[in-house]
Amino acid sequence: MTYTNIMLVARRLTQEHRALTECRLYVGLGKKSSVSSLSPEKLAEQARAVLEAGADGVIVFSYSSLTQRDLEFLKQIVGGGAHKLC
Repeated sequence: MTYTNIMLVARRLTQEHRALTECRLYVGLGKKSSVSSLSPEKLAEQARAVLEAGADGVIVFSYSSLTQRDLEFLKQIVGGGAHKLC
């Protein structure tokens, strides 16, 4: 899980993880925790960044913290493409 408010940190961690494995890579993003709280725009920005950095999909924690607006933004990022939102 990546708990950060900083998109560049999420991107860099994904690049490092991608370099370490050849299997599918699903990156966990923390929507809300004691160390981060992401707006729908920031969550979507991080999702886009990790997918561009080589992730095969995105997992968001925690589901109960997601709003309809979050889901709409995320669907724009992953909808219709080869990536997955879990």
